[in-house]
Amino acid sequence: MPLRKYSAARSEDDTTHSEGFVIPKKRGGETPPSEAPSFTISVSTGAAGSEASAYITGTHPDWHISLVIPRGDKGDTGNTGPQGPQGPAGVCNCDCCDPDCPPAGTVITPQLIREDIYYNSDCGPMTKGYRLVDIVADGNCGQQEYEYFQWNVGDIGYCGGYIYSVDNSGNVTSRPDGSGNTGGGSGQCAEGYYWNGTECVPNSPP
Repeated sequence: MPLRKYSAARSEDDTTHSEGFVIPKKRGGETPPSEAPSFTISVSTGAAGSEASAYITGTHPDWHISLVIPRGDKGDTGNTGPQGPQGPAGVCNCDCCDPDCPPAGTVITPQLIREDIYYNSDCGPMTKGYRLVDIVADGNCGQQEYEYFQWNVGDIGYCGGYIYSVDNSGNVTSRPDGSGNTGGGSGQCAEGYYWNGTECVPNSPP
């Protein structure tokens, strides 16, 4: 008569498996014990690189056989699988869900505002550049203002024996006109000014 299995169980994490068997009585020969032994076998997974083990515990008629099998080493990365099918078309990320939304930064209305920027010296204001404002797309079907500046790089005026200039960053500096007097002398006046014999004055000579 073959072994008869009477129970089986597997742990939730699939690391332990238990089965129980009943050994039938032997026909003929010695009289077996009044109660046939039963065996419960459990198999668990050990850490990778550990030794396999097996041991028996219990007393007659209930015996427990425990087997520990080490976990195998991690295998090599498999080959890249085939490319999957193309997914559905994406949805526009703007509020209006219009696929024609212009990208962020697209200029819609250039130079909506143009303002003069002055530098005020003791002799009065000097135009040092302009403030420009564009209307640009915000990438969400909306608009926003983008401000930038345009500087009159170079000499912008003369005052009190000094020539005033603007650099690429809009900073104003001054330097003596070179004569040591209140006037600049011929050829020493800033652009747009001329020497009238006493000082540099705006506009062209008569």
